[in-house]
Amino acid sequence: VTTKGLKRHEFFSKPFVVRDRSLIEQLQQTMLYCGYSPYYSKSCGYLFGAQWTKLFRREMLVKNNILFPTAISLFEDGIFGLTAFEFAKTISYLQKPVYHYRILLSSLCHSFEYNHLDLYKRISEEINSFMKRYGKGQNIYDAYEARFVYYAKKQVGQIFASNAGFWEKYRQSKRLLTDAFYVPFLKKINKKPLVQNEKLFGLLVRFKLYLLLSVLMQIRRG
Repeated sequence: VTTKGLKRHEFFSKPFVVRDRSLIEQLQQTMLYCGYSPYYSKSCGYLFGAQWTKLFRREMLVKNNILFPTAISLFEDGIFGLTAFEFAKTISYLQKPVYHYRILLSSLCHSFEYNHLDLYKRISEEINSFMKRYGKGQNIYDAYEARFVYYAKKQVGQIFASNAGFWEKYRQSKRLLTDAFYVPFLKKINKKPLVQNEKLFGLLVRFKLYLLLSVLMQIRRG
């Protein structure tokens, strides 16, 4: 719901208190990609990974030496959250606004300035390090792969927000989507619970309809 410029994010469809480890792991999956949510809400988006949406017991963070990674400047809060959830005994969710988040289009997360592929490779390394450190299985790995489908879509959007000509943007986006880094993620796209506009993106990429994708992105960007 948007009122006077305010948009309400309901990360889940209902309030809850979770203590079961399998459900906590599903919440970790949700932090990676919202399509894995045990209580899916259309307005969840990608912001559940942001740590301003949460309160943590300081004692737990200090005891387990949970810190933000310094090797990345994007999704570092998500890595922090994944680690904190690994040690959490109870997770509660309130279905009411408790925080006003101001979006600035010049910020790192919300600008359309192109992020180099190397940044996403470092994010991948950090998530893989987390999974290896805590012995995470296929469930988390599946959500990790889905996150990079989202990142591929995000990077294509950044390309089409540039001032380059259409055909140059088409070539750049096709080059990106066929890069050796993204190919393993995109090959399994039909097996992912993609949501909202990622469904169409996934369908077009799956059938390698890069030109049609580019036309739609150009229309969307105006």
